[in-house]
Amino acid sequence: MGRASAHAFSPEVLVDLRRSAGLSQAALGDALGVSSGSVRAWERGRKIPQADMLGRLAELLSAALSSTVTVADLVDIPDTGRTLADWRVLRALTQGEAARRAGLSTSHYGAIERGDSPLAAHSVPHLADALGITPDEVIAAAGEGGQGG
Repeated sequence: MGRASAHAFSPEVLVDLRRSAGLSQAALGDALGVSSGSVRAWERGRKIPQADMLGRLAELLSAALSSTVTVADLVDIPDTGRTLADWRVLRALTQGEAARRAGLSTSHYGAIERGDSPLAAHSVPHLADALGITPDEVIAAAGEGGQGG
């Protein structure tokens, strides 16, 4: 699991939101198509939901609470110094989904995200579109490379 997901996920927030929504771990798991054991593991911080699952959690909790819950509510990612992995998680995208949206292979996208491959100028606008950020934010986030995953 990448740094953004592993270090930023807030199990306590998930517990609070699930309880506020009046959902049991089993009911939340059923609604998401995962076991109650998976939900329990997330809530105890033993496992971290993948980025796409964070998006599904936010959607489900928003509907159950009749208020907006975003991925940013479930993770603690600072507003400054965001990596490409941070932006990807905030957009609830897996590396594969972000890569497809940017027209890159998953392995190449992952290498850029980790800082193992340089960011090519022609890839910047595609990454910006894929992540819903500006080209300048892509360049800055890539400069934070080697910290994502």
